[in-house]
Amino acid sequence: MQANIFHTANSGLYFWDGETGILVDGLYRGGAYGFSDLPQKLEQKIISGEGNLPPISGLIFTHCHPDHFGPDLLAAVKSRYNATIYAPGYLANSGSARFIRPGVFRLRIGQAYILGCATTHDGAAFADTPHYSYLLRMAGESFFIAGDAKLQGSEADFYRGYHGEPIEGAFINVYQALLPNSIAFLRRLAPQHIYLYHLPAPDDDCNGFIRLAQQAIRRFPQDLPSLELVRQMDWIGGSETVWDKERGYHDLFGNQQHRSLL
Repeated sequence: MQANIFHTANSGLYFWDGETGILVDGLYRGGAYGFSDLPQKLEQKIISGEGNLPPISGLIFTHCHPDHFGPDLLAAVKSRYNATIYAPGYLANSGSARFIRPGVFRLRIGQAYILGCATTHDGAAFADTPHYSYLLRMAGESFFIAGDAKLQGSEADFYRGYHGEPIEGAFINVYQALLPNSIAFLRRLAPQHIYLYHLPAPDDDCNGFIRLAQQAIRRFPQDLPSLELVRQMDWIGGSETVWDKERGYHDLFGNQQHRSLL
């Protein structure tokens, strides 16, 4: 994997290619809802702009529920960074975004290319929530970011064929890892890696999401790539080694001590 990807908690992902940095669902307040708040040390660094933080070129959100999006955090940081912002139903400062058909847009941020597709939030109570899933292409690789979408198999063909290349990774939540419609979607999407994310820190897990994650990993179909649990406050695939040696950043996102979720 060529792109560097860092995971905080909940659905927070940071993509970096050596020039462009995209933070997806990375400013959140989820502690009151059975998920986690943004780690305080990281929040302070992002708001102050102090320390050896990597650049933030874009702030992209799948939707505006508190475990994905904190309007107070966005207000605190948007004037500090000259970043493209897209938050469905709340704020768009989308620069070169171009809608290619209703509910589907293209957006370039630096050297990253983002395809945004309107999707339905899973669960009848949230069906009217403005929600987008994304295909993010960076460093010659494409990544699908589901958010909390209700995934349908027929939609996978569009994502898979858009860049005409295999999809390196798909980020899904625990319900998507268990539901038949989502499994059908993943079979048609055919990503090389399937990452399980959108989990709270262990101390915040009052709703049993970690237990569900254990079940999802055990039950995940063997004809698909293994379901890979993404560690919190850590780089995916060892990218931190490359970053530290080549970019000179050490412990850039704060204390990277973490406990095993499983």
